[in-house]
Amino acid sequence: MPDRRPGIARIGIFSVGLRLLGSPISFIFSVLVARYLSAISITTFGAWQFIFVLVTGYFTIPGDLFSNITSRYTAEGKPVGGILLFNLISASISSFTYLALVPYFVSISNYREPFFFYIGVLMIFMIYLYKASSSISTGRGPRVNAISALAFQLVRLSAGIYAMYLLRLSIEAVILAYSLGYLAQILINLLFVKANFSVDFKVATTAVKKSIVFIIPYIQYILEATLVWVAIFLVRDTVPASYFESAVIVSNLVAWSTASIGGLVNKLGESKDPSLLETSLKLFSLAGSLFLLVSLVDGLPLLSILRPEYVAAYLSVIILSVSNLMRGFFQVFYTGVFMSDESLGVTSRGELRGRVARLASTNSLFSLVGVTSSVLTMLFLNEISNRFPPLFLPNMEIALLSASMSLGVALNSMFILYTSMRSAKEVYSLKIPVREIIVPIVSALVIGIVLGFSNFVSINPRGFINDVEVLSYRVLAGVVPFIVLNLSLNPYARLLIKKAFQSLSL
Repeated sequence: MPDRRPGIARIGIFSVGLRLLGSPISFIFSVLVARYLSAISITTFGAWQFIFVLVTGYFTIPGDLFSNITSRYTAEGKPVGGILLFNLISASISSFTYLALVPYFVSISNYREPFFFYIGVLMIFMIYLYKASSSISTGRGPRVNAISALAFQLVRLSAGIYAMYLLRLSIEAVILAYSLGYLAQILINLLFVKANFSVDFKVATTAVKKSIVFIIPYIQYILEATLVWVAIFLVRDTVPASYFESAVIVSNLVAWSTASIGGLVNKLGESKDPSLLETSLKLFSLAGSLFLLVSLVDGLPLLSILRPEYVAAYLSVIILSVSNLMRGFFQVFYTGVFMSDESLGVTSRGELRGRVARLASTNSLFSLVGVTSSVLTMLFLNEISNRFPPLFLPNMEIALLSASMSLGVALNSMFILYTSMRSAKEVYSLKIPVREIIVPIVSALVIGIVLGFSNFVSINPRGFINDVEVLSYRVLAGVVPFIVLNLSLNPYARLLIKKAFQSLSL
């Protein structure tokens, strides 16, 4: 009897399709938050970004540590109820630690509103549960995971509009919107995924033990998160975080394309066929390059919508967009490595000597190079601006600090991509589909940068951009030649179109 379960490409296209539906909702929310909080003051928006970095970059890391191993065990049919309990314990410990440190965070940010920092604890608790439930649905029901992600966007936007524009709240409105969005996503993941939720403390304690391996990569993320601290310390203000975050918001368009590889963990749980990785690389290259194109072409107008001054962060958008593309490819190879690492099995030992541990150690060590490069560049720019202020245009110092932060992240992305690819090729008989990867990327970069920089002519003397004209016509002018080039030069693009027509004709 033929296997009627959807293949990895179909799951990926389904997930990307829902992400495309959710991406305008997500961006609208980001725009509303940026403009609403920036209208109160740029410092308020920067304070929110500082809280967000603290919560996601530091205090929810243990939730991330369980993610990969939870996805693997779920895909293999292991009981994961005990892992959920350990997540709740970790959430409680992180929450109490965060609350104890709030006075220090208020002091270094110079933002004298401790209440907003205290209620950030709501996000910590919700993110732990979200990460656990999302890991389970990734391993067992990737399409449910895509649906729950769309529900998150809808609930977050609705709650945010109500809290900001009807209740007239400030930062607490954004925290409430995130918390309710995560709650919706958690409920969908847990209710509609057919996973084994029974409690097995042997599996749970093994997962905790194996998760030590995944601590190592988060050394890199912690180091990268400190770049925001350094920038804030140099200028004694949260404004650099505002510029950097505006670039992150736009460049995250590329990160959304990782939805195309949402079925990889599930399928590798069934088979370690290297063709799964090859298909994922082809599909992600198309999806990631398309989102990269949109990010580059619409970068300036999107920054302008957030706040006109933020157009100075366009260089950061370019750097971070390319960085996110590299991290998407890294995720494909890394998933292949940790799903095949025998030392991470429930009955195995020696996880600290396994392939994932060695890969993570190398990547974390090199991350010091990228972060140090960014810090030294920021120190140099700050010293120059202090000695020769007239050399810099208004907002230029902050924009260059933002670009310096982005550069360190991109250097790290380049290295982890190389090491993960090398490690995956040692495990699998993997043939890298060079043509199917290069054609989408090069076409997106060339078209995107040419059209992106041409947007500068749309800036009028007051510094504003004709947003409607650029968003509607320039992106179409980029997508059309991108599609034509890929249908002409990329065999996988033609194969997808052919299969789509065959499906419609059935």
